Amino acid sequence: MPSCRHWRSPAIGPIRSRLDGVAVSEVTREDVWIALSDLYLDTDIEPFIEPCAQLLAESAFSREELARILLDEVHPALVLNLLSVAGEWGSFDRDWLCARLRQKRSAWNPRIWLARRVLRGYARTQWQRLDEIIVRLRSSRTTS
Repeated sequence: MPSCRHWRSPAIGPIRSRLDGVAVSEVTREDVWIALSDLYLDTDIEPFIEPCAQLLAESAFSREELARILLDEVHPALVLNLLSVAGEWGSFDRDWLCARLRQKRSAWNPRIWLARRVLRGYARTQWQRLDEIIVRLRSSRTTS
């Protein structure tokens, strides 16, 4: 199974326990951003789906929060890359990506608004694929 060059494998991220004994992953929001950014590369994303879903499944974020992170944070910031003809992108720079995702989007831009709306179905489709794998991985983890 391929692993992404710019985010750590979920198997490497340690799991610690909260005081109530529930396991908490050390996968950060930034790790989630980086993993989800692979969906916006100008390359075949198929090899990244399973590793991305593994990292998301290992995170402490709910499925609802993970969907929100994709649809409301990552997608708006990176959607225009899906329309770019600048050549193949191997990965996003972590510092650039995290800074971009922390920025508040205040100026209304009709081009960006249209791209977000038109390509929102892309993000939803990718989320459905990831969510199926996350459900499977989390349920197998609780039955083990």
